[in-house]
Amino acid sequence: MTRTSDGVADDRWARIELLLLDVDGVLTDGGVTWGNDGIEQKTFHIRDGLGLRLWQRAGGRTGIVTGRASRIVQLRAEELGIEIVRQAGTPTTAGAAPRMFFVAHAACPADPSAKMAAIARAVPGTQRLPATGLADVLAALAIHAGRDGARAVLLTGRPHLAVAAANRHASLRAVTGHDAIRAKGAVAECAANLLVLDPATFSSNALERLCGDLGLGADATPPTELAAPPSTPCGCKGKHH
Repeated sequence: MTRTSDGVADDRWARIELLLLDVDGVLTDGGVTWGNDGIEQKTFHIRDGLGLRLWQRAGGRTGIVTGRASRIVQLRAEELGIEIVRQAGTPTTAGAAPRMFFVAHAACPADPSAKMAAIARAVPGTQRLPATGLADVLAALAIHAGRDGARAVLLTGRPHLAVAAANRHASLRAVTGHDAIRAKGAVAECAANLLVLDPATFSSNALERLCGDLGLGADATPPTELAAPPSTPCGCKGKHH
């Protein structure tokens, strides 16, 4: 039993069973720091973590609900034993299956295994496609994107060719970028479902953050410019038509 400031007994706090918290400005100071590589960073106060641990030790439950998706939040939640984590793109319907996420590689000059493992850590349930040729990998990803609504990352030493080839498939919206800021911006601008990256350009940490955002991000509507082309013929009067 607790007491109010005037010493009166008050048992209202004893009836609280669950602390449901936002992240930015609640578990952090509200600031968002961007590194030179375009990776978002958050600072969590150690005293908040201690308070949550003491609350759990007293029998209370904890949860996080946030409108943004970040691998950092997932890691902090796991560290503190927070049992409920709902970020943007996380299924909230009971029994809803999580979005399928694939990682694949093709035409990589060096072995990308370590960086693929980092990506798998970023998105729980990541599935790896077998190493085959670029055309076969893209065909498999197109099937999963069209049938299952999957998202994916493709590691390749030929990112521009891979993007051009991927976008020949109606179900794929592929983008690339030379750094994390441009890659993340391209995903947002095009509502991309396939991120094509050169593993030689990105660290494992940068790949982990980028792919965590892609795999856990909320669904977005593709821009109208990417809709199917009109069936009406060209209306210009040039002599070549």
